[in-house]
Amino acid sequence: MERPAPAGERPDFVVYMCPSWTRGYRILRTWRDKGDRTFRDFDRLLRTVRDFGHVGPVTVYSFDCPDLVKFRGVLVRDGGGKEVPRDDTSTFHQYRGEEGR
Repeated sequence: MERPAPAGERPDFVVYMCPSWTRGYRILRTWRDKGDRTFRDFDRLLRTVRDFGHVGPVTVYSFDCPDLVKFRGVLVRDGGGKEVPRDDTSTFHQYRGEEGR
């Protein structure tokens, strides 16, 4: 998903994935859950998604896309409809390219 950027700057991208162990989408987070993992370079984002083993298509939504409210788990600040309660399995964590460590 493309997040808006101040005028003259490149936008940031965040990754939402739909894991098999839960319903809805979960945002990729940094190590120790310190924040959302953001990317300024789309090629690096795509390599990270491929490192997770995803070989299918990657869809990019802009921040203001009205379809985002339909997706369970998309954060309200990213245009989602409602927050999903957080627990230890609610987000993807990134550590040296591996999730869940």
